[in-house]
Amino acid sequence: MRKLLAFFSLSVLISLLNTSTAQTTDSTKFLFEKLPNSLFPSGLFHPQSALKYLLEDTDADLHRFDGSIGGPLTTTALVEELYVDLYQSQRLASNGRIFGTQQPYLVPVEDFYNASDAANNRVDVPLFLNWFKLQDLKQDALSQGLFDFSGGQFKLIPEYEYLDPQRQFFIHNKNPLDSARKGIETFTTFFAGTVASAIYASNGSASVTFELPSALVQSNQTLPATFDIDFGDGKGFRSVALNKKITVQYTSSATAVEAQAFKIRVRAKTATGVLESSLELQVVFNVELAHLEFSTQTLPAPLCYKTFEPTEPAKVSVRYADENLGMQKPLILVEGFESSNKNYGVISYEGLSSGYIYNGDERVFLGMEKLAWLYDSLSQEGFDIIHVDFKDSRLSIRENMQSVIKTIAWVNDQNPQHPMVVVGASMGGLISRAALLEIERKGCCFNIAAFGTFDTPHRGAFIPVGMQAAAKRMGDMFWMLPSKQSYDNAINSDAAREMLIEHFDHSASTDRFRLQQLLNDEQPNVRRFAICNGSDLGDVAPIQDAQKRLLSWGKSRIVTYKHHVGNHQDTLTYNETGRTKTIKAIGADAEAHQSGSNYLYLGNKRQLPFTFARIGWVSSLGSFKAKQAVKWGNILGMSSSKIDAGVVKVQQYTNQRLTKLIGNATKQGLVVKKIGYSKKYAELPGSYTETGAAFETFFIDVFSPNHTFVPSYSALDLPDTYRTSVLRSKMDEIPFHSYYAPGVISDGASGNTEHIYTDQEVIDYCMSTLRSIEQTIPGAGGTLAKSFNIAKTRDQSAPYISSLSNLTIQPQATLGIGLSQDIGYAGSRVQADNAQNIEVFLGAQCAPAVVEVEGTLEIGGDQGIALLRVRSGSTLRISKGATLRLNPRAQLIVEKDAQLIFEPGSAVFWDEATITSRGQFQIAGGATFRPQGAGTLRLEEGNSFRAPQGGLIALKSATLALTSGVALPFTLQKLQLVDAKVIYANNATLRCNPPLEAVRSSFTMQGSKQWPGLIAVGQAALDSCVFSGGAPSLTSKTQQTSIERSYFYNAEVGYQAKTPPVLFDRNEFSACTTGAIIQGSGTRVQNCAFTSCESGLELQSQKGTGFVERTVFSMNTTQGLLSTGVDLRLECSRFENNASGILISGAGINLANNAGCTFTSNVIGIEATSLDHLHLNNGHNVFSGNSLTDIKASLSPYANVAYNGSYFYFLANFNSFSANQSTQIYTGRDRVYMVKTNNGSPSSLVCPSSGTAKMQPEGADLNQEQAFSVFPNPSNSPIGTARFEALSEPGTLQVANMNGQILFQQELQPGDYQVHFTVPESAGTFIVRLTTNSYTMTERWIVTP
Repeated sequence: MRKLLAFFSLSVLISLLNTSTAQTTDSTKFLFEKLPNSLFPSGLFHPQSALKYLLEDTDADLHRFDGSIGGPLTTTALVEELYVDLYQSQRLASNGRIFGTQQPYLVPVEDFYNASDAANNRVDVPLFLNWFKLQDLKQDALSQGLFDFSGGQFKLIPEYEYLDPQRQFFIHNKNPLDSARKGIETFTTFFAGTVASAIYASNGSASVTFELPSALVQSNQTLPATFDIDFGDGKGFRSVALNKKITVQYTSSATAVEAQAFKIRVRAKTATGVLESSLELQVVFNVELAHLEFSTQTLPAPLCYKTFEPTEPAKVSVRYADENLGMQKPLILVEGFESSNKNYGVISYEGLSSGYIYNGDERVFLGMEKLAWLYDSLSQEGFDIIHVDFKDSRLSIRENMQSVIKTIAWVNDQNPQHPMVVVGASMGGLISRAALLEIERKGCCFNIAAFGTFDTPHRGAFIPVGMQAAAKRMGDMFWMLPSKQSYDNAINSDAAREMLIEHFDHSASTDRFRLQQLLNDEQPNVRRFAICNGSDLGDVAPIQDAQKRLLSWGKSRIVTYKHHVGNHQDTLTYNETGRTKTIKAIGADAEAHQSGSNYLYLGNKRQLPFTFARIGWVSSLGSFKAKQAVKWGNILGMSSSKIDAGVVKVQQYTNQRLTKLIGNATKQGLVVKKIGYSKKYAELPGSYTETGAAFETFFIDVFSPNHTFVPSYSALDLPDTYRTSVLRSKMDEIPFHSYYAPGVISDGASGNTEHIYTDQEVIDYCMSTLRSIEQTIPGAGGTLAKSFNIAKTRDQSAPYISSLSNLTIQPQATLGIGLSQDIGYAGSRVQADNAQNIEVFLGAQCAPAVVEVEGTLEIGGDQGIALLRVRSGSTLRISKGATLRLNPRAQLIVEKDAQLIFEPGSAVFWDEATITSRGQFQIAGGATFRPQGAGTLRLEEGNSFRAPQGGLIALKSATLALTSGVALPFTLQKLQLVDAKVIYANNATLRCNPPLEAVRSSFTMQGSKQWPGLIAVGQAALDSCVFSGGAPSLTSKTQQTSIERSYFYNAEVGYQAKTPPVLFDRNEFSACTTGAIIQGSGTRVQNCAFTSCESGLELQSQKGTGFVERTVFSMNTTQGLLSTGVDLRLECSRFENNASGILISGAGINLANNAGCTFTSNVIGIEATSLDHLHLNNGHNVFSGNSLTDIKASLSPYANVAYNGSYFYFLANFNSFSANQSTQIYTGRDRVYMVKTNNGSPSSLVCPSSGTAKMQPEGADLNQEQAFSVFPNPSNSPIGTARFEALSEPGTLQVANMNGQILFQQELQPGDYQVHFTVPESAGTFIVRLTTNSYTMTERWIVTP
């Protein structure tokens, strides 16, 4: 990835216009199309090349390569420019032929590259040769009047040139073609080279094959039978025929890795002498070459994961630590991004293994050279290196991920003795991460022990937008050079669009989002380590220029912008040069966000390559025309006034043209303003890359070669809120078990280094980390008899034991993970760091293990997060008498298909710690899981409970977090929740099949969506609980359910009962779509409140009864109480501010005989259809302020309604209504009236109060003595005592079984405080209820034989 803008090593120029190939080519052809082909006998005319005007006077100027002995080297960096400049010089007609008839001498550059690649398959180094004579325009051709330049074209001078408007005086040019020939010169260009890579040899001798293929020799000259080539091997020149394979032996006396440059000279003999061109071949000796190489295209997809074939495969190079043993200890190294158009880029296994990386003949990426030391260290440690090199690293992460997955599967199929390690460099870390996550998600069993990343842009990489815009404009200008399309080929590639934090093209955010979805903020569940090349202490990386400029580039020239006007010899002589100034006609400025301007990129208006030349042509021709007018005017006898007028006219016309051309050349073009881009990341702490340095050429001023490339927060996979933070203290948030950053090992200062920079500290960190990955507890041998602590000496960077295999922790021993005490066995005096962010894996990925705890397993120290992960197939068993202790922030994670088993007599202590189960959570032998302290039990997808012999789960002051559906088995004795929190996410539901007890516990649904929460299948008793959200929040499926003093809010449905609960008392429902739905007959609702719902309470039955007492229905938008098929008996209940207080159908309402209900400020008090009966007489009910009507009803045909011979009526004594006739009741079409035979008003003493009671106070124990108590409880006989505060009014004491049957009842008088009672049933759970006019109190009473 560091090469993202190492676009090219040669002249990276500028952007002109968004000119298409055809536009620029046609423009240069247009300049000269009026000239006859006879002027160009070679078939090539250099000024027709658009590149000529940009490359003249540079290293790539064709005139430099004139075949002279000792001339310049044809470096790889110059090949493309030289070739394309030459190719464009051909006088090609529209049919693609020279002069329209001849076959072109040169093929397009793409075909040249293809031919070179084909030859490279036959020999190591195919040479090419270009030898041409071509014509050029003499510099003084216009100033000497040898051509005309008008209408934007070169033309032959006219035969007759008139000096005056009357056409009386003229110049007769007798032979314009001869004049033109004098303005043309011929030169020779001769250059040989190669585009082959450097040669890597395994020892001090390299046998290299060469060929000079006829397909790569292009010329318009007569070729000799042979060429003389000196291959630089000390044997001098030898004659070489075309297409002849030559083998050359190069040697080195060095015993270590050494690179040598061998100069190769190619000569051709001509009739007039010798032409020579030279190049250099780089040979690296004593390189550890790969033992095996193959393409991922040959590998099958693993059975567990169906890969697809990416557009391009990867090359896999394998270097065994011992070739005789084969694959034993694999380490897969995955390469990163390369912008090169070359297949597999320029970074190769050989380059990294030797420390010598070449782009052709130029050594690059010197910061990586010490990676060779790392490779050697790995081999010496017994690691087999598997190097993955992508043919096209610019493909999307998902595409190249396929090749990595196939490679991992291939390594696994080799059955190595040790688990594999996967390391990704730069973007290779993202590809590897995605691959490992995908195979984890698919459940693939590949034995992977660890994953490392080397300055990987986990959260994105950064290239200043100004530089991105500059690269795009360069590509627009250099359309003819494939290697210069850095924007299209690199910055705008799929991979770069996914990785760049901010892209010049805003639509790239969609590509970046797709990558983020693929990664999902996850890291593989293996040992993880990271290398960060940036500062972890927040040290900024200031760009070099104080004004925060990045670069200013363009072609600046001294040009003539004005001619003096007048016919004087001094004026005419002066105008040969004219008045001059320096202009920057082709260029732009790129700046960082931190600069003082309001733009990131400011460019000139798009121009053609010959902009400067055209200004010079106009000036030269104007000067010549003026002098010509004077010379011939005098010869032809023109008057001085006419001569003066003619000269002035020429000068004025020249000035007009110059002003227009210069104005157009310097006009402002593309502007990229800061306001459209927000990321000011060029100076963040992080690794840097020399993007700016890649722009350094003959006409680019680079003010700031470096900028932040991979911010430190990104290399450590932290959110960008930490982009300027000190990260060294954030180990509890960094998702790696250790990391390296400059200075971290010594806890010293931290600077910023180059991306993928490697030094001895980096190597030492890597090796110590890799050595520790398979370390185990020394001397344990499967049994831990003495206490041992797994911890790190330095939290950020120290190695540690990270895996546990089969182990029994004996009763006297403690295994500590991340304890802040001596590391290793007690008394080691190796002190652990105060903070311990550590993860230990029980079992390997494909090698399950069992850890039996007979003593103590303690996880977590004073600071940091310590984690034990039980891998798939592995088991952690907490045996009888054993202790599991989880200290603050400690985590125990049970993976899918793993087991966590608690046996009877085991103890669990946790303190704000978490147990996460994605596997089997087993209560063995009837054990009790009753953790002491406060903690979280997190149940995720894959979790299952087993309790084959019964057992109890009792959570007090704990959190039960569900992210997937959980079903507790029927075999479990009970789930007991006291002061607990149950949290649901991701549609998770808790299905409690065994009995449930919940006291002062909350049940909360996370997120905006609603789904079923708690489903109580068996007996359930809930007291003082809070339910938030749900559809429904609580479902009960048995009558043996009691719910009291509980609160339901913000739910689609608060409570749904499949059969009426035995107790439903003092509950409140608020802000629900539907508060509660109770199905069946015999419902009894007491002391409840339903407020601010759409529908408060719904009672449903085919035909049944329901009793509602002392309950409030307020501000419900549809109705307070909905009854379908349930006859209602209402007492002391209030209906206030509802749309309809009661909505009932197919049933009747009993509001008679001291019902004492109020219907106030509703739209309709009672609304009924098919009403079976309505009893109101002596009801003491109050209807007031109902805006539409008090009662609106249609009676059932079977309803019993009194009739006095005139009208139907209901007796309604002791009731009050909003107004006379405020009821609308009909039987058929006849209205039913309310009739009072006694005008007495309702009494307020019937119902002194109604509504909910308070919840139990937090912290009260499950059996704590209350104001109303029953004892003994539990009782071993059916005899009990109820005790309460002395009554101030009459009351009743009842004892009922869970089916609602009254087994005991006694009337009480004021002053009574105690009742002794006996029930006829010998065992069971009973409800003891104390009722007075003012309140009702209940208690559960348990009788066990």
